[in-house]
Amino acid sequence: MNRILKHSLVILVLMNVYCQTAQAAKVKVHWTTEDPNRVWLKVYKTIDCEIIHPPLFDGWIYTCTPEEVEIPADANDFMVKMDWDHWCNNRDHHKTAQPVYDGTTNQWQLQDLGQWIDDNAEIPLVLPSIGDDTGVIQDVYVMVNLGEWLADPRPLLDTYAIVDGASPDLPGYLIGTTPIVFNPDAGPDENPFSTTPLTGALVGDAEVTYSASAPIPTVSEWGLIVMTLLMLTVATVALGRRRQPVAA
Repeated sequence: MNRILKHSLVILVLMNVYCQTAQAAKVKVHWTTEDPNRVWLKVYKTIDCEIIHPPLFDGWIYTCTPEEVEIPADANDFMVKMDWDHWCNNRDHHKTAQPVYDGTTNQWQLQDLGQWIDDNAEIPLVLPSIGDDTGVIQDVYVMVNLGEWLADPRPLLDTYAIVDGASPDLPGYLIGTTPIVFNPDAGPDENPFSTTPLTGALVGDAEVTYSASAPIPTVSEWGLIVMTLLMLTVATVALGRRRQPVAA
């Protein structure tokens, strides 16, 4: 009976000491270009393509030191901006979202980004960031439909041929030279995002990786209480046994 009680207490302690808490979905930015070997990175939470200040990250990243940022719970799209530390002063504006058309309201809506990644991205989604290393096109604006990329991911390339804002090597990408505009009133068969389409050759300069949240074990308050009570009980029983008189 004492052995059963002991095992039950141990199981109870283990159940209470370790509880699962969710680590938020994250985005990791890895600058992969050697020349230049660093870039000034700004990461923003955005809602319906509107940037929310201040940035979630604002500073240098280097080729060998990727930066990882948690995705806020209320973000329904995300902006990664990279200012090249180079003679050309290029700027990449890399946005991601998951649009869905609501037949009830007859409008496009953007899904909660972190939740969508948790529900759909069993493995991390690695997306190429693209820019112009010639200095001709200083601002490159990119909008990525995550669902389209997830349905047809492609290997990351060194260079991409862009025609009228699209490339067969970049499913779900819309590439332009003016800021991305979101139109919730676009028709169900239309793209709710628009820009001035870009035509030209761009290079893959960075990797932007979205990964789902992960449960991590933590020590709960109840676990600490139960463990403390168990230790006190064991100590009391042991002390009581020591004080029992020895039979003659």
